[in-house]
Amino acid sequence: HYSEKRAHERKDFRGTVWISLPNSDAADEQENTTIKVWSRSISQSGLSFIYPFPIYRNNILVGIPVQDNQIAWFRSEIVRQKEIREEEFWEFGVRFLGKVIA
Repeated sequence: HYSEKRAHERKDFRGTVWISLPNSDAADEQENTTIKVWSRSISQSGLSFIYPFPIYRNNILVGIPVQDNQIAWFRSEIVRQKEIREEEFWEFGVRFLGKVIA
């Protein structure tokens, strides 16, 4: 079970977050694909979210809504993905690598 391996306690965090996926052939960050996903839980070091399809990238950006409609972006790594066949979605575990400074 993953809860025993975590350094920080997870809290329920139901809502939408943004995932920015780098296009593999793009040299410019402006060429990223950004999608909205549903989060399930969050901790100081990462979060989990669900999405209807697999994601074929390990390094992504995660945008979390904060005050006044601002979004805090974090460089992140997908460390776990699991298909939930009976519900027709994938669950992902993400580790935060650092905050993106604008």
